[in-house]
Amino acid sequence: MRPAEELFSAIQHAALRFRSLDNELGLSPARGSILATLRTGGPRRVSELARDQGVAQPTITKLVIAMEEEGLVTRRSDPSDRRGIIVDLTETGRTLARSSRARKIEWVAAAVSGADEPELEGAVAVACRLEEAACATRPSRRVRAATAPTPAGEGGEAVTAGEGGEAVTAGEGGPGGGPGAAEAQYPRSRSTRLRSGWPAR
Repeated sequence: MRPAEELFSAIQHAALRFRSLDNELGLSPARGSILATLRTGGPRRVSELARDQGVAQPTITKLVIAMEEEGLVTRRSDPSDRRGIIVDLTETGRTLARSSRARKIEWVAAAVSGADEPELEGAVAVACRLEEAACATRPSRRVRAATAPTPAGEGGEAVTAGEGGEAVTAGEGGPGGGPGAAEAQYPRSRSTRLRSGWPAR
């Protein structure tokens, strides 16, 4: 097979394994995707979740209601627009999202444990290229101020939603931080962030 075809096949098989790991936690692909989006990007309006997930808003609304009943998310009115509903993680949902991510990282670590450093560096470089290409297809969004009581980040910091599902810690801003930095554009690609001095996620 050509290199691109081999990479495609490997990504497909890895994605199936990730889905299996989530199934073991009782997470469907849709639930897992919403939890991951809220974990990395902070609270989202239902309309934003629908756009992020690429489904109709009524579909997301039904799923969010079900997840709320399961204790995974909360819903509240958007103070800036009472017609809008903001969705956020509960502690149970956040814990489940972290567990899902950690299990996948453990699987990747085990899968590449026999690789030497040059192999790993080459794999990371290719992965960064794929990430940049994927991020380039998503519309750019500026960091917006929180529209509700600011949620706590994983370390207790306040977070606002950034580009492409990233979370930006309040006051962290760009490479230099400082007042008003929350309005800076947060690079979507990990490799771009590392090259330009942004904190790693």
